[in-house]
Amino acid sequence: SLSAAQQTAPLQLSLQQAVSMALENNETFLSAQMKTGKSRSRYREALSEALPSLSLNTVYTRNWSLQELNFGGQRFRLGTDNAMNMRLDFSQPIYSGGKLRAGLKLASYFRDQTDANEEAVRQNVALSVHQSYYAVVLADAILKVNEASYERAVVQFGQVSKFNAAGTVSPYDV
Repeated sequence: SLSAAQQTAPLQLSLQQAVSMALENNETFLSAQMKTGKSRSRYREALSEALPSLSLNTVYTRNWSLQELNFGGQRFRLGTDNAMNMRLDFSQPIYSGGKLRAGLKLASYFRDQTDANEEAVRQNVALSVHQSYYAVVLADAILKVNEASYERAVVQFGQVSKFNAAGTVSPYDV
């Protein structure tokens, strides 16, 4: 018995649909896309090291029990029930001995290389699909020509057989 996959009708695809399907399912292309994404992330990371940074830190404290001092019969509480400390920091690297520039340049080269590699893989996949697609179109055309040739040969055989029966052609022609 045939499996469900073998019983389905043939898939009809345009060339563009075939290329799209190949790119969505080709492991080499998907891997190249992942590497491109990683290299772009590394570039953004290298760029972020050269940019200014701003950070805000906030600490909130709830005091349940405050210390008290007694001076001459008077009581003084130390602190408040609620305390909040805020800190805002701004930093900008000014000079790092060329480390930032070199890191950014290296990340940029790596990003460009992975972009070029992804494009090369995409083009190779598309080329393979084009070659396969047109090979199928050619095979289909050859099949149609062969079928037409066979039908013509069957008709010709029928006519020659009738001529032979009437005695107008030799058995060799049959």
